[in-house]
Formats: sequence, structure tokens, C-alpha cells
Amino acid sequence: MKSSSKNQRNDVSRNKEEIGKEYDHLIRYETELFKNRWAVFTTLLSISFIITGLGLQRLVSNESNFLSKSVCSFGFLVYSLALYHYLWFHKLAHKLRTRGQELEKELEFKIYEIRNKYSQDNRKLALHRFVLFFTSFYIILLFLIWCIL
Repeated sequence: MKSSSKNQRNDVSRNKEEIGKEYDHLIRYETELFKNRWAVFTTLLSISFIITGLGLQRLVSNESNFLSKSVCSFGFLVYSLALYHYLWFHKLAHKLRTRGQELEKELEFKIYEIRNKYSQDNRKLALHRFVLFFTSFYIILLFLIWCIL
């Protein structure tokens, strides 16, 4: 009887150790994902604005109308790629946080839960609203430039 209860304790502690290792890997993965997401997103945004700006510069100087509009369209395509990248990685980060909360319940501590309480205010929504507003403004601006010039 003593050996079976001792084996059960070892299984529980081993499970806690495995859960702890998974949690550590999850934390590291989410941190690296966050760093990479913002680095790639801001790089793609910068590239898209540079490309669009070069197209607009030629469009304003009336050098090559079709080529300039094509360059502006390519700049918008790169912007769309950046936006898709941001949204895809944002969704993945939420899945990782949900898994982190599940692991915390099993490990009986609360880091993600506390962190999510603070992120429920309007900061998160404000960033998404800004991205949505800016995207709408960017589309309208490019459409007007395409039609007028």
C-alpha cells in the first residue's frame, strides 16, 4: 500500500514538473513571438509606405502614370500583407495565452490571469480600432489618388 501511494505522489510531482516545463517553453515562445511580430510588422509597414511614397512621387510629377499607380498598388499589397501578418500573429498569441492560463490552473498560480485583467481595458481595443481606422483611411486615400491623378 505504501508503494502505491508513493508512486501516485511521484506521478503527481512528475506531472507538475512536465507541466512546469511546458509552461516555461510556452512563456519563452510567446515572448519571442511578440518580439518577432512587432519587428516584422513595423518593417513591412515601413517598406509599404516607402514603396507607396515612391509611386506617389512619380505620380505627382506626371512621369509615368500607369507605372506609378502600379507601384502604389504594390505598396498597398505590402501593407495588406503586414496587416494580415499582424492579425494572424495576434490570434496565435491569444491561443498561447489561453493555453498558458490552462497550465496556470493546473500549477495553481496566476500570472496570465492577472495580466489579462489589466489588458481588458480599452488599450487593446484602441490599437485594433486605430489599425482599422488607419487601414480604412489608407484605402480611401489610395483610391482617391488613383482616380484623381
